[in-house]
Amino acid sequence: FLVAGLAVLFLLQPWLGVSPLMACLIEVAYEGGHGSAAAMGPSYASLGFPTGEALGLALASQAQAQNALNGQREAVARLATATGNSADISYHAATGAARFVRVPAGAKLAARASAVGDAAKQASAAQFLSEYAQLFGLRDAASELTTPVIDKDRYGSTRLNYQQRYQGLPVFGATLKAHFDASDNLVVVNGTVVPGIDVKTTPSRNAAQAAKIATNAVMADLGRPARLQA
Repeated sequence: FLVAGLAVLFLLQPWLGVSPLMACLIEVAYEGGHGSAAAMGPSYASLGFPTGEALGLALASQAQAQNALNGQREAVARLATATGNSADISYHAATGAARFVRVPAGAKLAARASAVGDAAKQASAAQFLSEYAQLFGLRDAASELTTPVIDKDRYGSTRLNYQQRYQGLPVFGATLKAHFDASDNLVVVNGTVVPGIDVKTTPSRNAAQAAKIATNAVMADLGRPARLQA
């Protein structure tokens, strides 16, 4: 945190003109988390740093994601060994979690023999996701992913579609897909997982209150009254 303060004082503020309050964002976000970042919002605004809350929340999310990715490097190493270094991994720029894992034609991700039948494919995909959960930012794939929806295409490929859930609630836009080729081998796993979720699932506002807040925020951005409808 001292390094962050010095960087703001001697680099960011003189060269970019950022607020000196930037120096405390890292400590507030990484140590206090989302709650502290949000609580500091009014103080930032009163001190002439209105974007402080948003920046603090973004940093808190980044810190949360980093904690959730503990063990990712080890998972990558295990996968490289299991696939003979043939696995190709792409990472999500925002979260750092793997978003696309694949092997070239003729190779396979799962160590077990070809998974013939839907039940065998579910078992094979479940084993892979359990073994490499940290790669995708999951703590426990079995509890964080739903039972997959299975679909097939005319070429003989099969896809298992998983939805991420947090404390029983679906995570918006967070899905994983396990792809089996026509030879019943697991060859691709792709999608988006939101790592390190740590929020209360009990709403603090009802639907009408939330709608009013959202409407006011939109009108404030527009700078004029507006009629909004779903």
